[in-house]
Amino acid sequence: MQWLIPIFVWVCAASNAPAEQAAAATKVYEAAGEENCERAERIIEKIPDETEYFFHLASTSYVENDLQTSAKQVRQAADSLKKHLTVCADELRPAILASMQGMEALADSVEKGRVSSPRVLHEVFARAELVLAKHHVKRAQQAWDEKNHADAGQALGASTTNIENAVLRTAYKDTGTISKAVEQGKLLSGKLLDGGDIEPIEVTKTFADIGTAIGTFEQSFQVSAK
Repeated sequence: MQWLIPIFVWVCAASNAPAEQAAAATKVYEAAGEENCERAERIIEKIPDETEYFFHLASTSYVENDLQTSAKQVRQAADSLKKHLTVCADELRPAILASMQGMEALADSVEKGRVSSPRVLHEVFARAELVLAKHHVKRAQQAWDEKNHADAGQALGASTTNIENAVLRTAYKDTGTISKAVEQGKLLSGKLLDGGDIEPIEVTKTFADIGTAIGTFEQSFQVSAK
């Protein structure tokens, strides 16, 4: 059932999440059985990340040509991202703030009918996903250092989901670097949540590979912008 963990992170948020999202999460983890239901609840409780939910709503509204609603949902995504400022590492604050500013500018453009393709939304959202991936892997590293394996597993699972979502949004052609790192991250996330014995070298390598995957993806954005 380890494959379910990223799904939980994608559809779940904290107790103040929108009702539709909470209902979707309930359906997923009820189907997984009681053991995973408890695990899902822990993830919902400890990783209050509803940003992806608003990305999905904003994209859907844009495609339906409901530009006012789409712009509103982009701003809601920016507000959701803002919550991470209180807990993120200092070096990530500029990236989170820049991502928020990018979403505010996107919302203005959507509202005024200046966005010609949903691809524009997806690229902005993918950049935000990568920032969140960095944030979550930092939290995973911190939790591991503090010997809090459950929190490390939850944060690592969130990071792999952020990366997967970014890949899907951009149709990035992966040569294997990213998919292998994500799969490795999922496996380690499951082990950490299960509380089994883990070799420190596996953790070190997985965190390093996730960092490389994020950097590879970011480089693709820089190249496409030239």
